[in-house]
Amino acid sequence: MKKEIFVLGIGRALQVILLFFNYRLLTTVLPKDEVGQYFFILSLSAIVGLIFINPIGTYFNRTLHSFSSSKEVKRQMVLIFFIILFLATLNFPIVFLTRHFFNSLESQW
Repeated sequence: MKKEIFVLGIGRALQVILLFFNYRLLTTVLPKDEVGQYFFILSLSAIVGLIFINPIGTYFNRTLHSFSSSKEVKRQMVLIFFIILFLATLNFPIVFLTRHFFNSLESQW
């Protein structure tokens, strides 16, 4: 148990370090307007994931232990995989249309 908590803590610490490294790299390499577009698309993807994918994952996590046979678990995992794959591909047009909409608003101002 202690080893698992240690590994989880190290993983989270590395995640934070990589996040700051990624921000530094992005702000060094990309111009300001492209960094803004990157963060806009990233936040829009996070919102879509929070609204559509998070409830499905929460439901699956809560009902995982109620599946008694391994065949049922495998079937449910495949179903969840295809649902998330569908929602991820649905995310692309949402991000594209929203970005196009905000770019057209920006050109009007």
